[in-house]
Amino acid sequence: MHELHLVVLDTTAIQSYIFGSNRLRENVGASHLVHMATSGWLLDSPNDYLPKGRHNIERGERQDNLRIEKQEVDAELLYAGGGNTVLLFRDDEAVKRFGNHLSTKLHCEAPGIEVVMATETFDWQGSLVDAMHRAMQKLSEAKRRREINEPILGLGVTAACQSTGFPANINYYEPGSAQETGNWWTVASAVYAKQQQNSPAKRRLQKELTDYPGISDEDKALFARHPFPDDFDDLGRTKGEESYIGVVHADGNSIGQRLEQIAMQYKDFCGDQNREYIQQLRTFSDQANRAGLAALRQVVTAVARWYDVEQQTLASPTSSNSEQFLPIRPIVFGGDDVTFVCDGRIALQAAQAFLVAFGQQEILSEKAIAGAGVAIVKTHYPFARAYHLAEELTKNAKAEYKRAEPALDWHLAQSGLFGSLREIRRVEYSGPKGRT
Repeated sequence: MHELHLVVLDTTAIQSYIFGSNRLRENVGASHLVHMATSGWLLDSPNDYLPKGRHNIERGERQDNLRIEKQEVDAELLYAGGGNTVLLFRDDEAVKRFGNHLSTKLHCEAPGIEVVMATETFDWQGSLVDAMHRAMQKLSEAKRRREINEPILGLGVTAACQSTGFPANINYYEPGSAQETGNWWTVASAVYAKQQQNSPAKRRLQKELTDYPGISDEDKALFARHPFPDDFDDLGRTKGEESYIGVVHADGNSIGQRLEQIAMQYKDFCGDQNREYIQQLRTFSDQANRAGLAALRQVVTAVARWYDVEQQTLASPTSSNSEQFLPIRPIVFGGDDVTFVCDGRIALQAAQAFLVAFGQQEILSEKAIAGAGVAIVKTHYPFARAYHLAEELTKNAKAEYKRAEPALDWHLAQSGLFGSLREIRRVEYSGPKGRT
C-alpha cells in the first residue's frame, strides 16, 4: 500500500481583495500577498510548512528528481500555478500541521485573504487523475459552503479606515511622509498588511524583470533609472490635460480546457504511470508561467526604452523627488493571467504588444494565445469597476474569435459607467431607435 494525501489550495473572492482599493500601492501589495499565500511562503520557508528536510523544495525551487512514491521525501510539491497549489503528503498529521501553520500565517500577515484547502486520500497504485478530480470537486464545494466574511461595523466612537470605511485598528504614518508633519493614516489591519507589502512586491517585480539569462546591462540600468510608480497619479499626465489610465487584463485562451485534455489523456494511468501525469502537469504549468512572464518582460522593457528616449516629449509624472516613474505598473503576473496599469495614451499599444509577445511562446508544443481587455478611464475612477470592465472586455474579445486567435477589446470611459458591458454599449452606441 502507498496511501498518500493529496492537498489542493485555491483562493476565492480574490478580485475584490486585489482590486477593491483606489490606491495603487494597496492593489500591488494585495497581489503580492496572494502570491505569497499560494506559493511564496512555501518556497521561501518550506521547513515551516512541510516535514523538515523531507520535501522537494531547495533554495526556493521545486526539485523534480525527488519522488514521494519512492519514499525519498515525505511531502512533495507537485506544482503551483494557474491559481492552484497542489501537494502530496505521506502522513495525515503533516497535512494538519501544514493547514494549521498556513492558517496562522494568513491570519497574522494577510488578513482578508480567503484561501480554501481540500484534501483527498488515495492509493498510489490507483489513479491520480481520479483523486485530483475528487479533490477539485471538494474544493468547489468548500468554496460554495464557505462562511461569508461579514465585517463588524463600528460604533460612533470607532475610527473609520481611510481606505475602506470599515472600522480601523492601526495608526501609522503614510509611506514617504515625515513624522513631524503628523500625517497619520488610520486603517484596518487588512489595508495595513497590503501597504506593507508594496516594497517586497516591487523587489519581486524587479527581480522577475532583470534576473534572467540574456538581459543586457543597458536594460538593467534602464530599470534602475526609472522606478515603478506607487500611485496612479504617477503613471503619466500632461499639465492642463485630463489624465487617463489604462487597465489592461490579459488571459490565456483555453487554459482550463487544456488541463482537462491532459487529465483525459492520463485518466487510465495508475501506479508508477501517475508520475507521467505529474510531469505533464508541471510542464504545462511551468510553460504557462514562463509565457506570461516573457510577454510581460517584453512589454515593460519596450515601454521603458521608449520612455527613456522620449521622456522630454512625454509628460513627466509629478513627484516630490522628481523621479521619472515608468508609465506602467504590473499588478498581477506570474502566469497566463496578467493585469497591469499604464498611462492611458499607451494602453492599446501595450496590450497589443503583450498579445504579440505572448503568441511567440509555446505551451506543450502549441502556440500560446491570449485575449485582452483594455479599460481606459480617468485616473481617479473607481478601480474595482475599471478592472471589472477590463475583465468583461477580455471575455468579449475571446468570444468574438472563439478563442482561436489573439483578440483585443477596449472601451474609453468619459464618465461613470454602470451595468454590464452589453448594457453600456447599448446605451452609448445605439441610435434613437436602438440602431448602432
